[in-house]
Amino acid sequence: MKVYVTGRKGGTGKTIVALYLMYKLKLMGFRVEFKDLSENGIGGTFLKKIGFRRDPKPHYVIYDIKSSAIDGSQDMTILVIEFPFIRLETWNWPNKKILVINKANPFPDKFIQQLEQIKSLVPEFDHVVVVPFNGFLFNGELSSEPVLDKLSLIVSGKANDKLVLPFVEEAGRTIH
Repeated sequence: MKVYVTGRKGGTGKTIVALYLMYKLKLMGFRVEFKDLSENGIGGTFLKKIGFRRDPKPHYVIYDIKSSAIDGSQDMTILVIEFPFIRLETWNWPNKKILVINKANPFPDKFIQQLEQIKSLVPEFDHVVVVPFNGFLFNGELSSEPVLDKLSLIVSGKANDKLVLPFVEEAGRTIH
């Protein structure tokens, strides 16, 4: 499956979302490959530095790709944006569309304001995932982020949540 992770501007966290997704899918037992077709090449450089090797016959090929290079051959597109929103034109992707809103404000009053804006985008996408600002991820560390874990489950077909919000505990979760 070809998964394109893209966005309209730099600095929104496309590369870290793509790397995190690749890492989690690999931990879930899938064979993966990462292709860095971004303008800055950070993802590919990071993977070379840690000695990552692509898996033969991958289940998933994750592309960190600039929006101008999208060719319509992908099975799934993940659009990464951040607040304040850039204007979203209608994109006629013929496949599954996931919106990742990155770096949401962790303060409740500000987050509630942002949530009002988010609600208007939900109908346009198959899934919307809201990622809180995470200093570790912002600095390029693949630390645990529950909403990106959920994104990995959605991509792998193991979850089907329409809207994934941060700061929300799973219903029925037990503490051991």
